[in-house]
Amino acid sequence: MGDTYTEQSFNNDLKEGARVERLGSATSVRTQFPSDFRESGKLGTFASLDASSTSYFNRDGGWAEAERAVSLLMEHVKKRGVKVLPGKAVQELTKDERGQTNGVRCSDGSEYGASVVVLALGSWTASAFPSLNLMGKCLATG
Repeated sequence: MGDTYTEQSFNNDLKEGARVERLGSATSVRTQFPSDFRESGKLGTFASLDASSTSYFNRDGGWAEAERAVSLLMEHVKKRGVKVLPGKAVQELTKDERGQTNGVRCSDGSEYGASVVVLALGSWTASAFPSLNLMGKCLATG
């Protein structure tokens, strides 16, 4: 493998008993995705991969490059006309008369209704909304 961090990660996963597999080519990376996704044209080319690739697949765990993933997601939704309000701190989820979540209330008092509310808080999920009673149900580890 090409870089020290990935090599150490691979060896650590192997030592811990994870089912890992080196992926030294674009073809080996592509085969890890479902066929309908591979054929959709959304996967990219992996043109820079070669035999010294730093890629590997862990069937028992993994991580995401969160900052980059969120950045790409933000680009995607903005291109589709979604209005993004940076700097808004959500304080609580709002609910309708049936108790179903129907939006958010921000710390500045503003409210936004929504048919779907997505919480993407990472390790803060359990503590961000005490009213959801998630402590002990969600556990963030590193």
